[in-house]
Amino acid sequence: SSGINAEYGVGSVVRDVPLLKRKCIRFREVSGSLRQTWSTYFTDCSTIIFLVDTANSTQISTARVELLKLLSSSLLFDTPLLLLLNKASTPLSLLPTLRRYLTLDQILQNTTTPVTVLEGDLTKNSTRDAVLVWVKEQHR
Repeated sequence: SSGINAEYGVGSVVRDVPLLKRKCIRFREVSGSLRQTWSTYFTDCSTIIFLVDTANSTQISTARVELLKLLSSSLLFDTPLLLLLNKASTPLSLLPTLRRYLTLDQILQNTTTPVTVLEGDLTKNSTRDAVLVWVKEQHR
């Protein structure tokens, strides 16, 4: 860890999470504030979890641009991506119109990258469990 607190969306944190008896997955959280450095992690990346805060309307256009950059990177050509639409159940969520704002249907139709979309709330166990199930499926 760089000593920067990524719990609040700033910096980078690494966590090793055991998946099976002999397998451990390294999660590297690299916040949006460090997006200029994201490409330095691509070569060691086997899956991507791209989180969009659906309650933060000011970040939707930036999220769209960054998602398109990820999906068009030749280094990530066939890297499975989980698009996590977070805070979907909060009153401020833009989820009903988010697909249109992100042009999500068009993006998904025009990519060769395997993309899974998950709507949820990371404060709930059910969403965290769904993320871990997806990760496990990618690393069989």
